Amino acid sequence: MKAYKFWGLVLVLTLLVTFSETSLRAGGTTSPTAADTWWDQAWPYRVPVTVSGDGIAQASIDFTAQFNALGLNHALLDLRSIRVVPYNGNTPGSPLSSAESYSTMLHDGETTSGWSVNDDGFVVLDHARHTQGSAAVRVTITNTVGGYGYPGAELHPSSLNDWSAYETFIYDVWPEVNASALDQAPDLYWFKLYNACGGSPVTHGGPPLALDRWNYASVSLNPLDTCWPADGLNLSNITRMEFHTRDNGTVNGNGGLWDDGDALTLWFDNLRLVDQDNGAIRWQTTPGVSKYYVYFDVLTHEGHPQSPLDAGLGTATLTGSAGGAEAGGYYHQIAGASTAGLSVWAAPTVEKVLKTMAVPVASEPLRIAAARGEFEPFQIVVQAPSAQSLNVNVSDFIKNSAVITGVTIHRVDYVNITTTGDHFDRFGSWPDPLWPLDSGDPVSFPANENQPLWFTVHVPWDAAPGVYQATVSVGSANIPVQLEVWDFSLPREIHLASEWGFGWSSIVQDVYQGTAGDWDCYWELVEAFKQDFVNHRLIPKSVAWPAGLNYPGGVEYDCNGHLDPDAWGDWDFATIGGKYIHGQDGFNDGYGFPAFLSHGPKSNWPPDSLPSSFCGESRSGVLGSLAYQAKWKQYLSAVDDYIVSDSYDAAAYYHIVNEPQTFDDYTIVGQISALTEEAAPHLRQLISEQVEPDIYNYPGAKIDIWMPTISNYEPVKSHDRQQNHGEQVWWYYLYGDDPPLPNPILMSHPGMEARITPWLAWAERVEGLLHYNATDWNPNPWDTPNVTGKDNGDGFFFYPPRKDGSNLDHCGQNGHRLVPSIRWENLRDGMEDYEYLWLLAGGDPQIDAANDADDYVAQLVQSRTRFSHVPTDLSTTRAAIAQLLGGPTASKSVEPLAVGPGAALTYILVYTHSGADTTLIVTDTVPANTPVITATGPGTVQVTGQEVAWSAPVSAGQPVTLTIQATTVSTPGAAVNTAVFSSTQVLTREATVLLYHSQVYLPLVLRNFEISDS
Repeated sequence: MKAYKFWGLVLVLTLLVTFSETSLRAGGTTSPTAADTWWDQAWPYRVPVTVSGDGIAQASIDFTAQFNALGLNHALLDLRSIRVVPYNGNTPGSPLSSAESYSTMLHDGETTSGWSVNDDGFVVLDHARHTQGSAAVRVTITNTVGGYGYPGAELHPSSLNDWSAYETFIYDVWPEVNASALDQAPDLYWFKLYNACGGSPVTHGGPPLALDRWNYASVSLNPLDTCWPADGLNLSNITRMEFHTRDNGTVNGNGGLWDDGDALTLWFDNLRLVDQDNGAIRWQTTPGVSKYYVYFDVLTHEGHPQSPLDAGLGTATLTGSAGGAEAGGYYHQIAGASTAGLSVWAAPTVEKVLKTMAVPVASEPLRIAAARGEFEPFQIVVQAPSAQSLNVNVSDFIKNSAVITGVTIHRVDYVNITTTGDHFDRFGSWPDPLWPLDSGDPVSFPANENQPLWFTVHVPWDAAPGVYQATVSVGSANIPVQLEVWDFSLPREIHLASEWGFGWSSIVQDVYQGTAGDWDCYWELVEAFKQDFVNHRLIPKSVAWPAGLNYPGGVEYDCNGHLDPDAWGDWDFATIGGKYIHGQDGFNDGYGFPAFLSHGPKSNWPPDSLPSSFCGESRSGVLGSLAYQAKWKQYLSAVDDYIVSDSYDAAAYYHIVNEPQTFDDYTIVGQISALTEEAAPHLRQLISEQVEPDIYNYPGAKIDIWMPTISNYEPVKSHDRQQNHGEQVWWYYLYGDDPPLPNPILMSHPGMEARITPWLAWAERVEGLLHYNATDWNPNPWDTPNVTGKDNGDGFFFYPPRKDGSNLDHCGQNGHRLVPSIRWENLRDGMEDYEYLWLLAGGDPQIDAANDADDYVAQLVQSRTRFSHVPTDLSTTRAAIAQLLGGPTASKSVEPLAVGPGAALTYILVYTHSGADTTLIVTDTVPANTPVITATGPGTVQVTGQEVAWSAPVSAGQPVTLTIQATTVSTPGAAVNTAVFSSTQVLTREATVLLYHSQVYLPLVLRNFEISDS
């Protein structure tokens, strides 16, 4: 046994002495209602309601006004998220059944009046399947030969035509398709509302859907797609709407993918319009209860279960008094923080924090968890009462003698959105850039505005499992952070392929001034950027830049069949490819990128895909003369020989043609593919198109990687080629991949879309992801986030290192750091999640074969459009997987860390089980100088003097928590509390609290404070 100085705690507590004992205990001021326990962490907002008496209570809440008070920019209510929760003192009960009057019935599904189909199909009533009343409208739509190009169903409302007061349109829909139409799911139809924008119709994608079940659809009406009131949004005379498919009129799918014979059946019920400003919630009161909270959420967090409704609830007899809205749940102040007059709170990293969002009233410890090798971010939001500049620091994470260093800091910055691409966009300041900081750098905090800070800790590959502590300081405020390192490691290899365009020449040589210094700096810069990619488990285009297999560039080719990859010294492919693909010369501890683009088309125009001239032969037409073809094939054969001999054949791929648009283009793809396959059978071929028989049936053609946009992805065709022909399918993301499809490239979309993308790839058995450019900086995205003129975020994931877009002065000026976006970091988290799934499944997912990870994916994902947007759903599922991979975990903490005599403190014991259900037994002998007041937790809790015995049933992945309330007596010093957790394993955990008589003696106590490490 050895003793060591607990310097991390010394630092925290030395700073604490400047604050009062009250500040130490409470961590700053909070709202008076903060003592009311937050009912469910998955719900971020609530409104208190007071009711006197027993009966049917009613509360009228203007949700638009409440969203404004919460600082949310044009937020829309998720009506189905509403819960009414009774409180006994500060303790919440179970949600009550309720009724609401915010929605108005547009069509109740009890009649077919107003419904029709515009092609072959029919409309009937179905009394066997419905969600309310006694029937639903069943519509069957069949795509016929020579039929209408947009076959679908129409509804002509007979009376409720003025929708001006409504913000959302909600309805229940059950979709089914025939076997030939399975490839069209789940983005099954488009929604078209006539006379809605300047007298014109608006068409946009249908809702997120999963087949063969009821889906609870929501449509934003204000905005309606990209139409806002300033654009002519006028809903005062709505007489017609369509739910229509699109005929496969163009080969690349932009017109639609519905083929002749495809059939879609939809059951519609409970079509309602929601006015979130005007309405009320009713519920039957609980005897003796006068305090209730109405919990609710925004539409961008769809994913909550259906609320308990009471259709038979009568007229209100009592009127409740509603207070102001509060934020909480997964938004929370940080327990144990000494805030020094600042408001300090935490938000999940998939949440994009607006400058105006209200400070939450709930308070919880800031806890994160990660596997060995994982990069784990956390987001702390600071709001200052007056404008000030404060230094931001972060300590190492410490557990006994184990230390995790090198936590990085970024300041969340904002760009100004002035254009819209879909209903997610909001005008004004939007968080996206992450400005890199050094620990100790000053940050300007404006008065009464949120300034988020983004921290990332990389867990070492050899880190000991357990709970680590760190401290973030903002000026004189100190914020404790807890990291639990799970007892397993991520794979070193990357198992989900990708390609992300990156402007190597302009970024390295010009913007970052890589050539304006010595060559050591140049190579350090190149390696830093590639290390950033590999740290994110994402693969850049041109992995071996500044070398490549393309001739000329990194290899010498004599036009006679001899290729020399080792002729340019430090600049040749053998050196650079060996480093970044094979992991040689120490790059990333020997783990390189698993895939790389070896060649691409000369032009994006398919007929011009091959070089204009090669080895003295000019090309005419698509393939050129026989002499040209002979030279080109001779070169490809030399490449093929080399990639086989040096073990690059599993990684290299050739993008032969980009985005073919016509059947003639498909012929071109077939021609080039057949030529390539003949000359280089080991060089994988990629085509940026969905699986098409006209391509794979071309004589001699062989496509190894199909890369459709997610909009044009067809799972049945794709799975056939993957399972029966050994081919791969990747997803290509573009600005046109509109809702309901998720799109990780667009900054206004919820962060969950980027995070969930690899989960969706797992669910669909997709093997790669791609976006054509991560560094399109013309125009400057700091000023114009709609760089391409298509949508905000399209074309870039990084920002220029100077906000005015100018180049750095010299190489190394900013420490070789890229300026990433929140989207880039959310993608990394999703890529790491994918590795959790890979570990749990024991390898890559297979077509038509279930694995151990699939059930966990299904907890979040119902289809590639329908998945939970609730942050806690993902974190809970991820933690459950971690428990299976790393065994059970237990932690013990105390709040606050230091207390004076007579002060209250709380010991918190948390256990998460893995494996089969069992019973947890915990024994905890609490130190005599912190007398126990009470202990609470699930199961059975027995307190005998200072002995606490706890027994609780436990299930895999579900944490259970015991809280022990105590007070303090006796002499100053350290009180060490040890608990023993017994289930399938025996785990021992400690928590230490520092006791002092007064703050005068605190520094003396600290100087002598030691903890034993056994």
